[in-house]
Amino acid sequence: MRTRRHSLALLALPDDGLTRRLYALLFEPYPGVRRLFAADVRPQAAMLRTAMQATLEHLGDRDWLSTALGALGAQHAAWGVTEPMYDAFEECMLAAMCELTGEGWTPALAEDWSATFGDVRDLMLAGAARVPPGDGPRA
Repeated sequence: MRTRRHSLALLALPDDGLTRRLYALLFEPYPGVRRLFAADVRPQAAMLRTAMQATLEHLGDRDWLSTALGALGAQHAAWGVTEPMYDAFEECMLAAMCELTGEGWTPALAEDWSATFGDVRDLMLAGAARVPPGDGPRA
């Protein structure tokens, strides 16, 4: 946990550097995901950064995490986000973090973040399961 908190400086990069880099890495190997985003991903990158900060600030508050991430998962399901897309997100976010951290990126840090992303994914998918069938992707 301490190693993960140390790497939070990534969220403070100018111009949402971490989250914008994530999208650059995500769209190339997973072009099907691109349709879920506006042409300009800067607003989305800023929202993701804010969501990550809020989630990390509430890591010890299981009720907040369940409620907030469940609602976020339901929203993402309505937009057409599928379970495999969560794995693609994690893969590309870890790659962006590794790239931007450089030599400070360690196997322990990667494992710590992967576990965090797994917990977030599980809570979001629990919320996604509550979305009625047919509430498909946003227009």
